Amino acid sequence: MAEDIQLIKVNKSNYQILSQLHFENFRYAYRKESYEAIVRAEIAFGYIAYYQGNVAGEVVGEYEIEFGKMVLYIASISVREGFRKNGIGSALINKIIECGADTRAIFLHVRKSNTVAQAFYHKHGFEEVRVVPNYYHSENEDGLVYRKVIYPITTPTTHFKVYQKLTSWFHQDYAFGYPNYDPFIVDDLPKVTASTPLIQNEKNFECNCRL
Repeated sequence: MAEDIQLIKVNKSNYQILSQLHFENFRYAYRKESYEAIVRAEIAFGYIAYYQGNVAGEVVGEYEIEFGKMVLYIASISVREGFRKNGIGSALINKIIECGADTRAIFLHVRKSNTVAQAFYHKHGFEEVRVVPNYYHSENEDGLVYRKVIYPITTPTTHFKVYQKLTSWFHQDYAFGYPNYDPFIVDDLPKVTASTPLIQNEKNFECNCRL
């Protein structure tokens, strides 16, 4: 039931729970610096899902710049085995979609063999756009890139400060020869026209996605 699910933003007091979830579900955890970045919530952010008061899952998102447009990358999303089939995964993906409502697109990687996850992403409006050979190199498995197109806007409205910071970082990385973009994410999206819908109501971003 939806009322049994609570999403709490990752902060200084609970980031270790996120680390434990990563190790439990993926058998790895991020570096300390990555969790510090999630806690600061400037570019990356995360939510922990509770089901009837119990830790049940997590999601981590990271804003990026692709071809001058802001996109949202789902770095991780998982539900503990004993809590699946309770709507927790949908609650987490919907939160990410809410947080990415002011971006060009949302994308993620998924194992080619994980057909259950692929069906889940299709259900929530994502489409397969690319195969990445040997993306999961430790298991010699290909990865699939899934993308959900949001609004083809040229400049973010809600997260403009984040966009400015990302743009600054992008140019710095490019200057050192490490451009942080992958063209297929945005290069085939619809062009902006006079009739392109823009985000008008920003109430959903209060407290939830303020970075």
